[in-house]
Amino acid sequence: MFLSCLLLACVTTTVAKQDPTPFVTDNEFRSWFAYYYKDPHPERITAALSFMKRHGYLNENSKRYGDIPVIASIFLGQIFAANDQSLSRWSESWQNLGPNEWYVILVSLRMADRPQAMRLLNDNLNKVDRDHQQRLISLRKTDIHTLDPLTAEVVTSRQISLLWSGFNATGDLRYAQRVVDTIHLFGADDPSAQEIGETALMSLATHVIQHEAVSRLCLEQRQKHEDPRTRLLLEAMLAAIVNAAEKRGRDSISH
Repeated sequence: MFLSCLLLACVTTTVAKQDPTPFVTDNEFRSWFAYYYKDPHPERITAALSFMKRHGYLNENSKRYGDIPVIASIFLGQIFAANDQSLSRWSESWQNLGPNEWYVILVSLRMADRPQAMRLLNDNLNKVDRDHQQRLISLRKTDIHTLDPLTAEVVTSRQISLLWSGFNATGDLRYAQRVVDTIHLFGADDPSAQEIGETALMSLATHVIQHEAVSRLCLEQRQKHEDPRTRLLLEAMLAAIVNAAEKRGRDSISH
């Protein structure tokens, strides 16, 4: 009980502002993204795309922002799927966006896999160059189950970020559960598997602190998960979080 209370006390509950005004700071944008599921405001999609354009977030060749375009595609795809009937109206405000943003939008429309989304994808292929058009045509023909983070086999550590992107957009704990189910790879002999397991465990620790729902899931899974190694790793992770919280408390008192 003590562990449960302490962990839940660590959870950050800040959510993005509720008005549809443009994003001004990076912290405001990241908060909206991380906690979208708690207080959805899809009317800020255009403001978010404009913010990412200003900061070059969606440039696929950016070394600084790396995987953000594909992470954004998963996030936006979930929102597009939930707001299919609004997409045509929204797209009118996207006309001034550049090819980087449009490519992410088009991939997101494919990920949404809804009738209006697919129509918009087909109608706006000319927003990107020929190479990207060919990628999208190929993507359009690909089985959605091999693209969806919930159903695709986890073969690289990059996919862990995609799972968290899906969770941020929806709050669906199936995404977090898939992360839990991969932490047993931590310490594996195969370097690729080891990287997946390490990424999963480290990201899970961060999300336990930030999201009450993830904290509750981990507290439950440390008792109920079918894999004993997963249970042990969850126990160690949760204990480390508690110890760190207690140390911060002692340090604050001493100062």
